[in-house]
Amino acid sequence: TRGLVLALHFTQLYGLNLTDIFTNCKYISAISISRKEVNSLIAVPNYRVLVALESKEALPDNYRRDIQKWIYRECLGGTKIGEWIHQSKYTLYSFSMRPVVIDRSGKGYRSANGSWVFQIGSAHREVLATIESEISNANYLKLAGVDFRIQGIYREDLVDRNQFSVTPILVIEKETKEFLTPESPLFGQAVAASLSNRFKFFTGKEAGPIDFSYIGTPKKKLIRYDKRRLLSFQGEVRLQADQQLRIFAQAVGLGQKPSAGFGFIL
Repeated sequence: TRGLVLALHFTQLYGLNLTDIFTNCKYISAISISRKEVNSLIAVPNYRVLVALESKEALPDNYRRDIQKWIYRECLGGTKIGEWIHQSKYTLYSFSMRPVVIDRSGKGYRSANGSWVFQIGSAHREVLATIESEISNANYLKLAGVDFRIQGIYREDLVDRNQFSVTPILVIEKETKEFLTPESPLFGQAVAASLSNRFKFFTGKEAGPIDFSYIGTPKKKLIRYDKRRLLSFQGEVRLQADQQLRIFAQAVGLGQKPSAGFGFIL
């Protein structure tokens, strides 16, 4: 109990995240708390936030960048968790914005029936709580310049399985800065490595073996992000890893730029 009280005191006094406290040795000596208690404190939330929305308007093709700014600036800006994420190597959240039924008849990203789903997951419970607080008392939500009527806010459980549908996954080779494709064995290795690195960053523990692969042939997507077109791949995937890692992946996403709407597990 004393260790928990001290840990919470550090979060209040210094604006530190519990994960930061328990994964940096300089704080461990000051806090008498067991590894089992540490693991429970930095456990990934067992849910993501889902918002049902309505609009007949089309989103611009750069909507991922605009929604990323909304999350970071309007929702997390000025908060302790936002400051911590800004200073961290990994954001540890991912999101998806998609129409329930895509309208392919015209220009822009549009819903055929006006119904949309916004989802966000995070390894940080504070991020999800902040998003919920931001929109809980609103009737409308403005995303990428479009006004959406809020139909409902829900918590969706994370599930224990190893096959998923995923929004386009982005992988860029570090040295050459070239896009990798699933035909290259480096693609799956890079996806596994990015998940492993995020897991170790968050928990302080090694991730264990991870095997990533597409089921069938993924769809090639050229996604506009800021002033670039990013080559990414969408489809069904298989993720062979232990349960904790599979749950973690549903919170933080796969591949690169999950905080920009890439690699969100549906």
